[in-house]
Amino acid sequence: MEITKEIWFDMWHRVPNHKSKCSNVHWHRYTAYITLEWDIIDEVWSDEWMVIDFWDIKTISKWFIDSELDHWFMYYENDQIWKIISEQENSRWEKMKTIKVSFIPTAENIAKWLFEKLEPLFVDRYKTDLKLKQIKLYETPTSYVVYRK
Repeated sequence: MEITKEIWFDMWHRVPNHKSKCSNVHWHRYTAYITLEWDIIDEVWSDEWMVIDFWDIKTISKWFIDSELDHWFMYYENDQIWKIISEQENSRWEKMKTIKVSFIPTAENIAKWLFEKLEPLFVDRYKTDLKLKQIKLYETPTSYVVYRK
């Protein structure tokens, strides 16, 4: 069985060397569909017959997303232009919440990274082999990627 929770967040990023306007700093309203799966069992696994509550998925996911991504700027550690901009004295960017990553922050890479960060946060309390199955990440309302381990 599967259960999915939708989480929204806003984040800035830049794709260095992109052939179009995505090489500029820009933001997206991302929508992440966080899907967990587990084995169906015949016995009662909780008082409400739930392996995990939607509220638990939201709480776990939002805690991480709000503290690490929402209204932050994600940048590639070897982005030379960002390095020059951010090191300027009295830069308006110096107070910006930033997260440096070892990959170019494309939707594909962000979905994989988000999966790897969230996966250990979901604990199988009822021994049903509960696990994170996939992250479906919309970068725009019409464009998304899916990452499965």
